[in-house]
Amino acid sequence: MTRVGRRGWLLLSGIAALVPVVALCRCFGRGWSMHASKREPKEDDDDEENLHDDTVAVGLDKEERERYHATLLLLKEKANAHFRAAEFDAALEMYQGCVDMCAALGADDAEAVQIDQVVRANVALVFLKLQRPEEARMLATFLLQDDTHPVEGDLKVKVLYRRGLASQALGDRESALCDFRAAVLFSPGEKNPAAEAAIAALSRGVGT
Repeated sequence: MTRVGRRGWLLLSGIAALVPVVALCRCFGRGWSMHASKREPKEDDDDEENLHDDTVAVGLDKEERERYHATLLLLKEKANAHFRAAEFDAALEMYQGCVDMCAALGADDAEAVQIDQVVRANVALVFLKLQRPEEARMLATFLLQDDTHPVEGDLKVKVLYRRGLASQALGDRESALCDFRAAVLFSPGEKNPAAEAAIAALSRGVGT
């Protein structure tokens, strides 16, 4: 099983207070690809080139941008297919491709931003399936704390629930209960059977 190394987590925690959430998610996103494909980290010069590559699509005309969107949706569906087949490492790598393409399209592209949020929420679920709750919780937190493009509606409920599952897996009962309750609160009619069942189980001491 691949995991983010200790050095990587120290770097993330050290820059968290200095880098905006969206930018930190970009850095974290590039990390998925490195660990999923087991590539070695690149030198600083290469990182600068990659950063440039991530922004080259910002100046696309309407027709080109639409082609990017079509390719992005196709890549996302392939990632989803890998997930449904329980091929989680392959799904993770495909989702990484989606994240990179969304970054290339830029933060002003509303469709790319929306897909990016869905993909990251899916990645949090992949991390849970891979029994990597720390990463799942961190990514979910990044999404929920993004004030520039807030996660809303059903997706917010899903992210809250998944973060609750991650906290539960980490033995953090209070945080899990908080997120499960929030998931119920933000659900239509304040009804969420999965979150309510999780709350009941934790209240009985099950899963702690």
